[in-house]
Amino acid sequence: MRRLIILISGLMILVLLFISCAPTPASAPTPTTSTPPKAALAAPTSGISLPISQDAAWAKIIEAAKKEGKVNAYSYNLFGDMGTAVSRAFQEKYGVKAEIITGLGAAFLERVKTEKRMNQVYGDFIDSSVINMNMLKTDKLLKSVYADLPVAREKDVWLMAPDATDPKDKTVLGFAPTYYNPFVNSKLVKPDEQPKSYQDFLNPKWKGKMSITDPAVGPGAYALLVPLLDYKLIDERYVKALGEQKLRYYMAIPEEMDALSRGDVSIAIRASSRMVARYIREGAPIRAVTLTEGTLVTTPGISAIEGSPHPNATKLFINWLLSQEGQMVYIGAMGASSMRKDVPDFLPEAARASLAKIIVTTPEHDQRSADLFRDKWLLKLWDR
Repeated sequence: MRRLIILISGLMILVLLFISCAPTPASAPTPTTSTPPKAALAAPTSGISLPISQDAAWAKIIEAAKKEGKVNAYSYNLFGDMGTAVSRAFQEKYGVKAEIITGLGAAFLERVKTEKRMNQVYGDFIDSSVINMNMLKTDKLLKSVYADLPVAREKDVWLMAPDATDPKDKTVLGFAPTYYNPFVNSKLVKPDEQPKSYQDFLNPKWKGKMSITDPAVGPGAYALLVPLLDYKLIDERYVKALGEQKLRYYMAIPEEMDALSRGDVSIAIRASSRMVARYIREGAPIRAVTLTEGTLVTTPGISAIEGSPHPNATKLFINWLLSQEGQMVYIGAMGASSMRKDVPDFLPEAARASLAKIIVTTPEHDQRSADLFRDKWLLKLWDR
């Protein structure tokens, strides 16, 4: 009996050794939130840039970022599901946590100033309107990191380059463009009848049939006219003549789009493609119009905060946001248009306008618009 027990024990040991040496089957990969949306998977691959080889300097930045372990992002734009998707995808790719703190741009403006004054800088990254970002830049509270980023060396992938709004200093970078176009009620305006140029808005047939954001309550009308004036696409005589077209004024774009959907007006002179997309998805008879002068584009700015506690993680985060993968995650979650050619446009077809020619709104334009709004320039010019 004792010999039998010894024999059985030996056989069991041999079986265990055999099992431990056998190759382990490969496990299926776990899906991540950074997987491109379905629309992206169907996008054409021609013209998509290949990833840039990471040079030794960038490899060191990545390694240092992983050691820092996190980036603190002050954000007006990365809220809700969009912020969650960005934070999760970035951490899954690099193992670096993106702590996104959302709030109003003006509040972050004061927070960054206070942190710097107390020599207790917590924030690494900030995004806000270009006018807010320009104020921080003027106060030397932001730091340019563009020269260190691999995306800065990518060519022929941009509809709008990240440094387009700050080409000299490259401190405030664009990352999520909003396109502003005229929109028409497609039941009232046939394609062959719609305006082809800003000059067409002066045609008597559109008198009393066009709308714009009320210049008495918001700077929207100024944000359209100031860049057009600066680029000499119109002049002040045009602006005065436009005011004589009996424009219909609305408090904000949503109210204006409701009126356009109902047919109260035929043309909205300036509206956000991103905002109008919601109405089109819900079945509103609205269509974007491309004018010969081009499509007006503005974008919030992003930048690194001067003296931030995680400088390498900040560079990594900014580069990823501007990369094809980062744009795919953020723009896909937002359902909008990207700055990149190699990322699909997630807007509905009727909300899109041609981007062959773009009119870039700069921080200087925004400041000028704010100044003219404060001075009630249009109200005086239009005798309102």
